[in-house]
Amino acid sequence: MLWTIRVIFLLTVFCVVFWMAEHVIMLHAHVRTAGYDPETVLAAHTAGLFAGGAATVILLIAILMFGPKPRR
Repeated sequence: MLWTIRVIFLLTVFCVVFWMAEHVIMLHAHVRTAGYDPETVLAAHTAGLFAGGAATVILLIAILMFGPKPRR
């Protein structure tokens, strides 16, 4: 049950960071240009995937390092 909660938490963090990074790129592009070019959309999705993946990996490492230790 603990691992299920951790996995759901990691997926939630990935989705939130992906969404935030993507929207920052899209808002920045919308201010500079009139529309959304396909390159801009691709860049926004790529930035979201990279930021979400990086945040998830860092959080997973922290969970594994500082989580409860198994008995020996």
